[in-house]
Amino acid sequence: MPKVKRSTGDQLSHLVSVFGEQIFATDGQVLFCRACNTKVSTGKRCLVVQHIQTAKHQKSISRKEMGVQTRIGSNDHESLMIGNGDTNYRLEVMPAHQQPLTAGRKSQFSMDLCAAFIAADIPFWKLDNPHLRMFLEKYTKEHVPDESTLRKNYLPECYEETLNIIRSEVHGKKIYVSVDETSDIPGRFVANVVVGTLISDRAGKMFLLTTEILEKSNHTMIARLFNDAMNLLWPNGVRHDDVLLFISNATPYMIKAAAGLKILYPKMIHLTCLVHAINRMIEEVRSCFPEVDRLVSNGKKVFAKAPSRVQKFKEMAPEVPLPPQPVSTRLATWLEAVAYYNTYFAQVRDAVSGFACDEAASIEIIQSLLSMPYIKEQLLYITNNFSCLSRAVGRLELDNISLSKAIAVIEAVQLVLRQVHGSAAVTIKAKIDQSLSENPGYTTITKLVNILLHEEKTILLNDIEEELTSDEVALFAYAPVTACDVERSFSKYKSILADNRRRFTSQNLKMNFVIHCNAQIHGY
Repeated sequence: MPKVKRSTGDQLSHLVSVFGEQIFATDGQVLFCRACNTKVSTGKRCLVVQHIQTAKHQKSISRKEMGVQTRIGSNDHESLMIGNGDTNYRLEVMPAHQQPLTAGRKSQFSMDLCAAFIAADIPFWKLDNPHLRMFLEKYTKEHVPDESTLRKNYLPECYEETLNIIRSEVHGKKIYVSVDETSDIPGRFVANVVVGTLISDRAGKMFLLTTEILEKSNHTMIARLFNDAMNLLWPNGVRHDDVLLFISNATPYMIKAAAGLKILYPKMIHLTCLVHAINRMIEEVRSCFPEVDRLVSNGKKVFAKAPSRVQKFKEMAPEVPLPPQPVSTRLATWLEAVAYYNTYFAQVRDAVSGFACDEAASIEIIQSLLSMPYIKEQLLYITNNFSCLSRAVGRLELDNISLSKAIAVIEAVQLVLRQVHGSAAVTIKAKIDQSLSENPGYTTITKLVNILLHEEKTILLNDIEEELTSDEVALFAYAPVTACDVERSFSKYKSILADNRRRFTSQNLKMNFVIHCNAQIHGY
């Protein structure tokens, strides 16, 4: 009788029975080596024998044997002799039922190693270091893959796993979306998209969904990015009515993009970041007091990369801290610097007067500014009347602040500014009124707060243009009012795109960045 050809599954099962199920496993499609954490070519039996004789397999066996020496007498392992007759290996392994073969036929150790390296922002090429590789193999008893193996085979799977976790977290929930863009070091336009869940009794979870390199920075590209992100989040069909809030900056193209998106997302409220509104007021304060602005700016330069002047300042004013270093992108730090010079005006003036003005141009400028007769009065005026702006920024940036408290912060700032006198106060009060009136969703948000607190009984659900249900209104109790989360993600982006890591492809950069920013959902 003619031979009946075995099916692929039968052939693989036969190979497992011949060479040992403690070493090999199969899912009916491929043969998987447990020792090497890799699949084995099975066109012929000799290929399996060749695999057993490879240096990689023998090294994996040696690592297992080293691990067994520390676990002699354990009942959780089995002893096995494998080989081809001439060379035999004694291997102690976990029982087969404790080593499940994953559906993707990938090494779980390599998957975890990939995710851990990305979470810790460690480049894959660090695995080329022989000392690190030897350390990992010695103490994990696992084969450490090459960096190209992680990048090509495991990075995409870690990325898909991250996206699937995000999708499961937002499944069946209403969400908010936050979008912002910036320019990276190579000069490209980069936009990040953050999504978060809306929950009635606490702040929801936040996830960085995607990052994209844009051709241009305009309303068309932002609208396309928004839609692409929603299709990524809901691949089986976008749930347009589940997007209730869109937060962005106040640039005209963001407002124009949101206006167009409301056609597709009818329940979406577009709110521009309230911290940006306060920052615009701080910018107005700076423009009203140019001498104070120059004092803060040059005070920072005097001590930058000047250890001798720092030491001299500490000797002359031992109880006075060094002048603060305000950050240009965090304008509240400018007000904190003004408060510092107001508090330590005399000590800083006396200390700086001892510096040689020919050492740096900033020294001459700050000495001249500190000698002006009205500079002290300007510092006092700004500190007493506008320090509330920096405190407001700090409160709005809190993670778990409720919507009612956030709006109360803005209303408190408006109340304080109404009591301030002077020509500068008139300009600054006009700026906040303009910023809030141009915010397309601020009026709607204040109506929602009044409904939630039941303060004004004349405001009804029918007054909300987006036609929200009562359950959807309740979800706004802890809705965010700032774009701080998406702005913080840019700091991580710049950290990943360091000077020695500029060879990322755009897709690999996106995958690394998304995994890194969502590392908490993996437990790393």
